[in-house]
Amino acid sequence: MTKSLDTSILVRLCVGDVPKQVAAANHLLATNPKLAVADAAIIEAEHVLQSWYRYDRDRITKTLQMLLSQPNLNCNRTLFGEALAHYQKHPALSLVDCCLAIYAKLGNAAPLLTFDRKLANQLQHAELLAA
Repeated sequence: MTKSLDTSILVRLCVGDVPKQVAAANHLLATNPKLAVADAAIIEAEHVLQSWYRYDRDRITKTLQMLLSQPNLNCNRTLFGEALAHYQKHPALSLVDCCLAIYAKLGNAAPLLTFDRKLANQLQHAELLAA
């Protein structure tokens, strides 16, 4: 049976700031061939890294890419590979905005319609809806 990881475990793996929890998380990675990670947990991890730990975008991107490179984590690498590239390139956009546009693209439901001008102007898979 596959187990799922919560954001708190992802953050410990990324930050390494609580030794006992880091050891437990690393043991979990070492002893489980597959662990599921929900998209929401990765998005929440970005928020925690930015708001609590004050990581900048470059550090967040590199940290999450390192996390996503773990072979036994079952996560949406296609989504986050593209979304993190846009997130790093477009500092006015949130990771959530980037993910929504890539979800639309990957789900053959592009463009993502929005009233958010900066989103529509910066990502090709988003389009401004006239009001």
